[in-house]
Amino acid sequence: LGVAVSVGDEAIYRYLLRYKLPINFITANQDTILHLAAQGGNENIMREILHDVMLPETGIGIDHPNLQGQTPLMIAAAAGHLMAVD
Repeated sequence: LGVAVSVGDEAIYRYLLRYKLPINFITANQDTILHLAAQGGNENIMREILHDVMLPETGIGIDHPNLQGQTPLMIAAAAGHLMAVD
């Protein structure tokens, strides 16, 4: 699932979601699924993640920094995904 969102593959992301894979994971680098989606730059995936995952009960916030101190917004901006930043 992480690979699908990091490359922005919406079809694979949706396919894997049908199998109820956990999406509120945090990598060893402290990246959330939103960090990975920000790398991929797919706005639809990011929007869905924000709607489905970034809820208080998951413990994962939109401003969660990874080990480098980067938030998902910072990653999207650095990768040039300016539409995702809007």
